[in-house]
Order: sequence, then structure tokens, then C-alpha cells
Amino acid sequence: MEENTGELRGPQVKAKKGVNLLQTRSLSAQWKVDWEVQSGAKHSISTIQVSRSRSARPGDTQGSLELMQLDFEMENFTSLSVTRRINWNVDYRGQSPAPESDKVVTELTVVQKDIQAIIPIAMDTEIINTAILTGRTVAIPVKMVSIEMNGGVNDVSAFVQCKSTNEDIVKVSMNCDYVFVNGKETRGSMNARVIFSYEHLSAPLELTVWVPKLPLLVELSDYNLSFIKGWRVPILPDRRSARTARGGR
Repeated sequence: MEENTGELRGPQVKAKKGVNLLQTRSLSAQWKVDWEVQSGAKHSISTIQVSRSRSARPGDTQGSLELMQLDFEMENFTSLSVTRRINWNVDYRGQSPAPESDKVVTELTVVQKDIQAIIPIAMDTEIINTAILTGRTVAIPVKMVSIEMNGGVNDVSAFVQCKSTNEDIVKVSMNCDYVFVNGKETRGSMNARVIFSYEHLSAPLELTVWVPKLPLLVELSDYNLSFIKGWRVPILPDRRSARTARGGR
């Protein structure tokens, strides 16, 4: 915070129910920090009073200074991960209220488990796009696992979100449980990517997608048709000859 010759009346912290300011601590001997909380039906407003200590002299501090540390507590979890928003603004005594441009919003993602990473696991990382020739979808199943701080591994496939970075190369299902090509793609790639997200984490699945070069040319080494061994074609009687024979009688 930049040093100011006036006394600070803020910052003022406004947050919804479930975000509680537990305590404030001054990080500078030159400043004294006090605070009070006003609780409403939907929000709580914490006003922090910052004043110079009697031993401080103007001009002792140059540039920016860390004044305080705020400790918050989060409550009312409704899912494995929630986002809490805190609104800040700073007022100086004897000055006009801070304009909207001076107000800051902080978003905090709060999780119930200490998840360190997520990893997409696919049965294969190469796709040969034969769907362009046959019209039949080619798919590869995908699972997502999370890695916790204590080493725990959990299947979170049912909770992830996903998006292909280029659907002209490869696509991903709505449930994020497989990647696929369906013949509508226009090109291949050696580094196609599908991004998977879970809570505040994201991870890419990198794929190689092969496509046939069109127009497709087929060369035969032998143009003569040969008998297929073991393939017997039933010989049916000629119905027209049979009718002619009955008419002659």
C-alpha cells in the first residue's frame, strides 16, 4: 500500500455469508490496526481502522508498505469446490468516497480436499481418422483422476469439464468420457489438445491425429480376380428355365 499522509478509514471488506474475518494483524510497527464487523442478512461488512502509531514520524516510509494481514474463515460448503468473492475499497478520512475504479474484487476458490493435480488417462494417444473414409466414428475412452497431497488417487471423471482446442482436428464427448473423430474433421495434428478442468485445476490431453491424404489412390499389384479359397457360392437353379420346362409339358 502506498504511504499517505492522511489517516486510513479502510480498507472496507464486504463479503457474503460464509466468509468470516477472524482477525487482523499489523505488519508494521508504524501503524496500528483495529477492526469491527457489521453483519447483515446476506452480507457482512468489516471496516478496518488504520492509524499511525505515536512513535511513527511522517516520511519514515518510502514507496509501498505491507500494513496488515487478514485471516478469513470459510463456511457453508455446498460442493467439493466453491468460489467466494470479497469486495474491497479504501477510504481516507476527510476525503471523498473512493470511485468505482478504486474498488477491487477478489475471488477465492475454496476446496474441501487438498488436490495437487488432475491427470487425464486415455487408452491410446494416437487416432487414425478412418471416419473420413468410412463415416464410422473412431473413439478413445478417457478417465480423469485427481492426486491429493497425501497421495490419494480418486476417479473424478463424472465431475470434469472439457473442451477441444480445435474441433476440426479432434472432438470430445459432452460427458468428457471419450475423445473421437467422426469424419467431419479437416486435418490432422501431431499435438492436438483437449483441455480437462476440475474445480480450479486443468490439464491437457495431448493426441496425435492421423488423417488420409485425399483424394485417396488405391493401387493393385494384380488386376486379375482370383478364386478365394474356402469361399463357396451356392448355385441356385435357373427359375426361368424351370418355368420354360413346365410350359413345354
